[in-house]
Amino acid sequence: MNKIDFENKITLYLNDELDQKEKTDFEKAIEENLNFKNLVNDILLNDKLLKSLPKVNVSKDFMYSLDKKIEDYKESNNRTWYNFIREFTFNIKPAPALSAACIAIVVCFSIVKIYDYDLTPNFLKSKHKYNIAPLNNYIAVNDSDSLNSLKDSLNHPNLLFGND
Repeated sequence: MNKIDFENKITLYLNDELDQKEKTDFEKAIEENLNFKNLVNDILLNDKLLKSLPKVNVSKDFMYSLDKKIEDYKESNNRTWYNFIREFTFNIKPAPALSAACIAIVVCFSIVKIYDYDLTPNFLKSKHKYNIAPLNNYIAVNDSDSLNSLKDSLNHPNLLFGND
């Protein structure tokens, strides 16, 4: 007997609804397989524990009111912004993500344009004039094969091309 057949017949066995042949096959499976035996014993124990619980008296409309409260709770949770944002961020799909990114970019550029923000960095807006006149007599040379000495390069600048 395989596991699926065994699990399907447990309730029938416990309620004594199996015919004699099925019952002997089921009991044989219990004897041969320790897992099957443990499963049946666990179900019997749970059944015994459930029957030993004290009975609780409730009103006739208990199930109806409980179902109503559960439905109200589910509906109240589905309508909150928190759940919408949580669903959007954790279960995001590519199309809504791209849409949200495009909207964010358009809003940012619109704000910049409407309020005429200047996005130029401060160091580029400096009005300070740099004097480069002292640098006119210097030429940066990176030539390791040059035959000319660089000792007099401050007095006689040389312009060399290449590195051959």
